Amino acid sequence: MIISDSVREPRPAKIQAYKAVKDAAGLLKLDTRPSNILEFKVEPASTTPLFKRIGLDDVVPPVWLVKSHIEEGTFAMVFGPSGAKKSFLVYGLACCIATGKDWHGNRVKQGAVLIICG
Repeated sequence: MIISDSVREPRPAKIQAYKAVKDAAGLLKLDTRPSNILEFKVEPASTTPLFKRIGLDDVVPPVWLVKSHIEEGTFAMVFGPSGAKKSFLVYGLACCIATGKDWHGNRVKQGAVLIICG
């Protein structure tokens, strides 16, 4: 039996390669028409962004109660072993906040103080 070139069936490897390219193109939403299969024209994707930028416009510097140590409107906790002078530190810091005086060279914004021991 003689088969001419125009009637020859494609080889199985070429068929598998073509199907793989077509499947990949389908996943990537590429134009897979026979004239464009080698050009891979990309269809425009949706205009909806993939990620949304949040919080970058609203970033403001912190308002310090005690410069570089305690921010205004926050809670602070001091912990450590017994006899480590935690109470001495807290009462000194509380007095500086209540009077508005600098605490060990750090600016202090005057405000109310509540100490809870336990």
